[in-house]
Amino acid sequence: MRAVVLTNLYPPHHYGGYELLCQDTVTGWRAAGHDVTVACSDHRVAGVADGDEPDVERTLKFYWRDFQLLRPAPRERFAMERSNHLRWTNILDRVQPDVVSVWNYGMFGYPALAEVVRRAIPLVLVIGDLWPCWGPSFDRWTTMFTRGPTRRLAGRLVERFTGIATTLPDLGAHSIVLPASEWLRGRLERDSPFHFERLEVIPHGFSTRDFPILDPRDRSGSAFGWRLLLPGRLDDRKGWRTAVRALESLPNATLTLAGGGEAREVAAVRAVAEAVGAGDRVEHVVVERVEMSALYRAADVVLFPSEWNEPFGIVGLEAMACAVPVVATGTGGSGEYLTHESNCLLFEKGDPEALAVAVRRLAADAALRQRLVDAGHATAEAYRAETTVRALEERHVAASLEGRGR
Repeated sequence: MRAVVLTNLYPPHHYGGYELLCQDTVTGWRAAGHDVTVACSDHRVAGVADGDEPDVERTLKFYWRDFQLLRPAPRERFAMERSNHLRWTNILDRVQPDVVSVWNYGMFGYPALAEVVRRAIPLVLVIGDLWPCWGPSFDRWTTMFTRGPTRRLAGRLVERFTGIATTLPDLGAHSIVLPASEWLRGRLERDSPFHFERLEVIPHGFSTRDFPILDPRDRSGSAFGWRLLLPGRLDDRKGWRTAVRALESLPNATLTLAGGGEAREVAAVRAVAEAVGAGDRVEHVVVERVEMSALYRAADVVLFPSEWNEPFGIVGLEAMACAVPVVATGTGGSGEYLTHESNCLLFEKGDPEALAVAVRRLAADAALRQRLVDAGHATAEAYRAETTVRALEERHVAASLEGRGR
């Protein structure tokens, strides 16, 4: 299989698990003998080198920079889309892919996908967030040509003379869609402007290379040390404020927030911690992915207090692999593998006292901790990234063969 993987962010210039699974998938496919080229944005994370991974082209432009949506003038939009069109068509011409695999497409213009549809190349969308719902309205290019007959006429002329599509492609009829959860499937069916004809849920797994699954007996009988860990990027939606505020009711607990974030979020952590009298019990660290396993294992409880609907979310799975009890909200797709009183304790989102109650329960009950860890071990075994990579490989190979008329 010759595949082109198209995504906005790609490691090491990334912020979340969606991009990391994308890289794991590319690595797995290459190991299986497939020819894979990655096309992604030219975004760079400050201070991070590109690395030496082959066949990664970081040349495309998108409407986002430094956590801000860009609203360039029409002339600049044309320059961006013209640059993308030239670079993207060059990749397609050179690689001649059997299939195009699209991952996180938020903040990109849609002409690239329109070109894939125009060429009748099999198209597979690996959906880990809601970009097919909100993405079209954030496309600063095609939205210029949708308001009124005059603009639509202008769009047809622009498309005719430049080759750059000015309308949304019919992704519903021309793509296979693989959402990470039933929750995502429901939202795509309800809220996306595309009517997808072929959807199949393939849950996202976690990397057992970076998070080897521990035997639950390794933690059996260990004393509770009140060390709380909240992994993930600093973002209000992730519930870090609730976690910090819970410390007011947990005077013996410390909290480590492990993940990057904007400078204003980092400053807010310190302010909220000081406000609840926990300034000396909260630390914020940024570590490499390979170091996260040690942080998990050093914790007594992993918090997953999301206050938005997680499309899937693998923090809970990574914690379970590391044999650590999980306290979570179970929002969105994460509720499809998080089960209250079985493999985790759930609490109402945004409620710091409810979070504190759950932590106190774990502190007081070693048998409960062990029961959650045992069940979490079984859950982790069922959600390995290797399983996801193989399932995605099968669907992409099938799409490529279908495209060849076999």
